[in-house]
Amino acid sequence: YATLGYRFGKWLPHLTYATIDGKSSTVEPGAVCPTSMTPCVTNPPAMNFPVAIQSSVTAGLRYEVNDSAALKFEYSVVDVEDDINELTEANQRVNFGLFDTSFTLMPPKDKVGVYSIALDVIF
Repeated sequence: YATLGYRFGKWLPHLTYATIDGKSSTVEPGAVCPTSMTPCVTNPPAMNFPVAIQSSVTAGLRYEVNDSAALKFEYSVVDVEDDINELTEANQRVNFGLFDTSFTLMPPKDKVGVYSIALDVIF
């Protein structure tokens, strides 16, 4: 995670690069399954907790409205890893990144654009 920005009076343009490169844990033989409280034995080991593998680039602009408020605009391009070799190395069959935590929809196949607008207020 790295951010670079420079303030011009009340304006702060910035660029951010972020990456998540996780490896999912697996159920070890003899471990207790949380749902049945019986030993879990799977071959190959079942995915226990998937971890997102993605990177993003964000361009943003922050405006200081006054001493206690800031208005922020951001646009992010998120690239979710879908290379089967990378996923296999990370003990994953499919990667949703930080999208769809219900795991019921298909993961993104292309880069995803995310717009955000926020008003931060201190009181």
